Amino acid sequence: MRTTHPTQRRHKLVTRQQGFTLIEVMVTSTILLICILGTMRQQAYSMDTIREGFYMSKASQLVNQMAERMRNNPEGVIADNYIFPSNEPVLPLAVGEAVPEHCPCTSYALQAQQDVAHWQAGLRELPEYDSGSQVLKPNGFIELVSNTPAYNTYRVTVSWPSPDRIRDKGALPQMKSFDVLVGFDVN
Repeated sequence: MRTTHPTQRRHKLVTRQQGFTLIEVMVTSTILLICILGTMRQQAYSMDTIREGFYMSKASQLVNQMAERMRNNPEGVIADNYIFPSNEPVLPLAVGEAVPEHCPCTSYALQAQQDVAHWQAGLRELPEYDSGSQVLKPNGFIELVSNTPAYNTYRVTVSWPSPDRIRDKGALPQMKSFDVLVGFDVN
């Protein structure tokens, strides 16, 4: 007959225990909570990155469209018909009003005005950022960067608000921008 040692019997009793201890449940819950919070933070970061990519893509598209319009109307550019200080409307356009695609313009100045109106309509389509205390809008401008007797260089810029999650709550977001330089022979 086989006899078992008393410590072996106790060992069998311990191994037959089913369920989890309170400590095990608390440790598992803490680990699970940390994972969920990390996932939520990553989700928020991903949403910011997607929004940033959207603005960058739209800004690039708008800047390059305006640069191409300027290249197609060099006389209007040299006469400074494209330079304006902000995104104040150049033509009296109502919200949602479409600018005719084929402009019946007869002069370079009117063509430039029509080009700027198209560009500003595109800027108005970009979403605004509401910080709670202030609404920030994307804007654009065209400026003369260098003016020499033989060559003029212009900067076409679109800027937009970019919320930064690391900054203090209630602080206004920084403005990011995308710009392109366009050069023209004056002669």
